[in-house]
Amino acid sequence: MNFSRRAIGALSAGLLAGLAGCAVGPNFKRPAAPAATGFGSAPVQGETAAAQSGGGGAQRFVAGMNIPSQWWTLFQSQDLNNLVEQALKGNPDVGAAQAALRQAHELYLAQRTSFFPVAQGSFGGDRSKFP
Repeated sequence: MNFSRRAIGALSAGLLAGLAGCAVGPNFKRPAAPAATGFGSAPVQGETAAAQSGGGGAQRFVAGMNIPSQWWTLFQSQDLNNLVEQALKGNPDVGAAQAALRQAHELYLAQRTSFFPVAQGSFGGDRSKFP
């Protein structure tokens, strides 16, 4: 009797899960993507508020401005240039990352064989006579 209750319970749970999958219905329409004109809530163009401290002038946002790949050189700070150069020398490049991925893949291939079944056998001859 317990088995039939369990079977009925499992059947009803499966039926309920199947019906829950149809909750969206066949008339579902994907909502339109939002029209984003900028990133976040910062204004795309305009100025920030100025602070009453040294170097606290208002910042201007200019859309579509060409920024060089070494943008930190625009600050004209030799300390910053040295720091970025040191960081770039100490970091691995894409080639090193690809080599690490290849190594990890080869290690995976070598170690996955430990999950396979192992069969061992041997053969030996003996000329003994037993009474």
